[in-house]
Amino acid sequence: ERVGPQAQPLWFTADGLEQATRPTVAALRAAHFVASGAHRIADLGCGLGFDAIAFAQAGMSVVAVERDETTAEYARANITELGLSESVEVLNVDAVSFDALAHGCDATFVDPARRLNGQRVKDPAQWSPSWSDALRLATSTPMGCLKVAPGIDHALPPLSATTSWISDGGDLVEACVWLGVAG
Repeated sequence: ERVGPQAQPLWFTADGLEQATRPTVAALRAAHFVASGAHRIADLGCGLGFDAIAFAQAGMSVVAVERDETTAEYARANITELGLSESVEVLNVDAVSFDALAHGCDATFVDPARRLNGQRVKDPAQWSPSWSDALRLATSTPMGCLKVAPGIDHALPPLSATTSWISDGGDLVEACVWLGVAG
């Protein structure tokens, strides 16, 4: 129910499903990037590919980056299942060393892993990538966004950032820290 009818033919892992962005929320974020002028986006920490799918469906070309080999394969399968392989390239590499500008991206979306062994990781320094690495990655292109938990410490984002909180069906589900012209 959380991921909607579009997800019926898609591939999942239990961890991936637990952390997957709701399609309605991913579509909202993708529309914001497009309205801000984004054309090619790096989706760092793409997981099962829900955000990459939304970015492609909104008209952007996507470089989806996932460190875990199995999860990257699931993302590829999901993107192929939806006929989006022409718009989305999935790379099995570590986001921390990814150079979005070298891949022609004008926008970056970073979704750090905030769970470990089924538990939420509250310390942003322990996220993967860590808060400092995620912030560096999100500011490596003219537009950037960090997906974070809605309980983010309000002092954490830089003063130049705009933070938005997103609810879906009356549930507060995430926050987005927007950087650059996308803010």
